[in-house]
Amino acid sequence: MEKVTETTLQTIGENVKRIRIMKGFTQQSLAEKLDKSINFISLLENGKTGFSIQTIIDLCSALEVDA
Repeated sequence: MEKVTETTLQTIGENVKRIRIMKGFTQQSLAEKLDKSINFISLLENGKTGFSIQTIIDLCSALEVDA
């Protein structure tokens, strides 16, 4: 299995932030939908934390995009 690179995390984070803003969510409202902290959302959007496949699925559902 390939290791997730820092560049990949940054790209995913940028996409999450772009879609979150496009859909009208704040970091706080997205965090509440996911039962995560605002700090986690910030770290994710800035490519500073990893995440599980389940988190990706939950993000897609919360942001109403296909996984």
